[in-house]
Amino acid sequence: MVNPMLELNPLIHRRSLAEKFRADGRVQIPDVLTWQSAEQVRALLLQGTPWQIAWQGGTEMGPQTISNEVLTGPGAPEAANRASLASDEAARRGVFATYL
Repeated sequence: MVNPMLELNPLIHRRSLAEKFRADGRVQIPDVLTWQSAEQVRALLLQGTPWQIAWQGGTEMGPQTISNEVLTGPGAPEAANRASLASDEAARRGVFATYL
């Protein structure tokens, strides 16, 4: 049997969600995936997909980035703390932007 990567949670009430979407033009679906599918997506994003967070705290700081490899590797807590402190300082000065 093939294990689909994205298996929808069979407990989702599709009819009521469709009605809400029709009425509101949008809908949020908690637990849209089965637990197993969500874990597979999580593993793929953590281990198989390169990504980074970029931010800039004013013109004097210049663009800064931190990758998922750094945030999930040895020294991750220290790297995350440095990034957090830098972004907090920029936010205090009112010059902050974050890009994911």
